[in-house]
Amino acid sequence: MILFTGKYNVLNPEGGFLVENLPGAKIGAEYTQQAISSHFPSLGAGFVAVSLLFFAFTTIMAYYYIAETNLSYLDKKGNKWAVNILRLLLLFSTFYGSIKTAEAAWTLGDIGVGMMAWLNIIAILLLRKPAMKVLKDYQEQRKAGKDPVFDAKHAGIENTSEW
Repeated sequence: MILFTGKYNVLNPEGGFLVENLPGAKIGAEYTQQAISSHFPSLGAGFVAVSLLFFAFTTIMAYYYIAETNLSYLDKKGNKWAVNILRLLLLFSTFYGSIKTAEAAWTLGDIGVGMMAWLNIIAILLLRKPAMKVLKDYQEQRKAGKDPVFDAKHAGIENTSEW
């Protein structure tokens, strides 16, 4: 949408602009606001603001759910202090992000997503052996003409009823 409407600027790494279609516009959501406003004049800023609100809210809730679920799994004893610390950290992070600049909030978000990606890569490496065993079992069942059924015990996975 931004490209089709031409509502963007392209920074030159050496300073200045290669393309300056929006003089004075800041990098970020303003490009989208201008693109929408070019077709729906009174809708751009409000639409982008509401969209970002819902995007941010659902993303924060999803990341919190994932973090609490993983933390609860790792804490076999069921201590509530770890979950409460996670909750306080989430509240602090959300508040901190709301009083800082949008650039700072996006930077913190990028750092968080990067950390999550590396943790997921490590988890994938740790899970490669059981995952390959399950994949091989699935392929063998398909080759035999069966409707594949997951069997955790057959794959050597303990303490699970779902996969």
